[in-house]
Amino acid sequence: MLEIAELGAKVSKEEYEESLPPLRVDLLNAQFEVRASDVPVMIVLSGDDREAVSEVLNLLHHWMDAR
Repeated sequence: MLEIAELGAKVSKEEYEESLPPLRVDLLNAQFEVRASDVPVMIVLSGDDREAVSEVLNLLHHWMDAR
């Protein structure tokens, strides 16, 4: 799922908004697959901008099943 990361790539706001719903579905599906496999997972967020990291964390918390 996350084999390739294109650092520095930019997308338009329209393209971002268009790709968001399917990515949210993929995130939920990945979460259910991990839960079914009983593999422990730890997500590490790192960055210089604390506000940006906090925003990503809040989005993940909002999108994912808290259980």
